[in-house]
Amino acid sequence: MYPTCAAYSLQAVKKHGFFIGFMMTAGRLIHENNEMDYASLIKVGNKYRFYDPVSNNDFWWYSPDNLDK
Repeated sequence: MYPTCAAYSLQAVKKHGFFIGFMMTAGRLIHENNEMDYASLIKVGNKYRFYDPVSNNDFWWYSPDNLDK
């Protein structure tokens, strides 16, 4: 996965705070194998990884009204 789980966790905590960041990290770890069915592949260095950034997973924290602001 890209970013790595550790990097993803740090980004989620930084963006949403400890509790929500921790929950997002736990959710990613639990569903990581399922994400490989939906995530796109990107080349990182000489390897291909599944791209799953925090921004792909935090859409449900926001109401549609806040997306325009």
